[in-house]
Amino acid sequence: MEEEIMQQSKLNIQLVAITPNPIEMVFRGYRVCYSKYSYCDLPLKSEEEMLEFIKKNLLKGHTTPLEHVSVTFSIEGISRAAQQQLTRHRTGKYNVQSQRYVDGANFGYITPKIFTDLGLDAEFAAHMEFVGAQYQLFQEKIEQALNARYGENKAHKTIANENARAVLPMATDSKMIVTFDLHNLRNFLRQRKCRHAQDEIKAIAFEMQRLVKEHFPIIGAGISNCGSGCDCKQAALAKKKETKPKTKLIFDKAKFIDHQLKSGASLSVLLDFTWPDDAHGKEAVYYADNKTYKVTVSYGDSPVEFPVLKDWLLEVEVNA
Repeated sequence: MEEEIMQQSKLNIQLVAITPNPIEMVFRGYRVCYSKYSYCDLPLKSEEEMLEFIKKNLLKGHTTPLEHVSVTFSIEGISRAAQQQLTRHRTGKYNVQSQRYVDGANFGYITPKIFTDLGLDAEFAAHMEFVGAQYQLFQEKIEQALNARYGENKAHKTIANENARAVLPMATDSKMIVTFDLHNLRNFLRQRKCRHAQDEIKAIAFEMQRLVKEHFPIIGAGISNCGSGCDCKQAALAKKKETKPKTKLIFDKAKFIDHQLKSGASLSVLLDFTWPDDAHGKEAVYYADNKTYKVTVSYGDSPVEFPVLKDWLLEVEVNA
């Protein structure tokens, strides 16, 4: 059996460094703000009492003392896609495995969870095997051509790597080290534990929290797992959409406009259209070419769906 060129990788995160005595460090940071004592002379409490004090202030929004504690992670088996999402958190510090100096023949790949869920992992693996073969093909051809033209040179290997990598997909795995302070790690967790985050970066966030929690138990205090209590904008919109009842109505054109004028609102029509005479007083769905057409009208805070004919206007704005 031939050895696979690109093999599937698994996520592996390790907490390799953390500021010593993180609970005490953060507690002292808070107490300096409110105490007459100097940093070294501050009286300490039990770990449980210090955590309770920190949590109370943290939940009030006073989180800057957390910046005095740093955590460093070693991450392997992360895709280039997730890596780009992670490095967008600009307050982190990053060192990333190079695709110029490291031979891509040693790279693996990450299978997105949805491919496995939908039974597409075998097809995805076959595609990655093909990509790996293409990478090696271009790599060899570039290096051979440069050696033939300019004579053998070790630099040609690097040139071959950095150009052949153009065929590598976002699923290609990588290695990196990441450093956050606890304040900015919490910001990362708040955004990436969200149910609207992609599976891989979400798994990274949960694993980082698990590792840090062993040393700083309240790292996730006040940060939801983005379920029904999530306060992110996407969840708020989704919740609003889920809970708002939908009303399907058809108004007579004249009656509709008259109603808006009496309520002090204005009707803005983007295109001319003819309102069917038989629409008055009916709650029916109209068809054209075997298709149902609808238009959503924003009326106050409640969108109303209008079934419409194909030649009706497809956008109407009601500005109260």
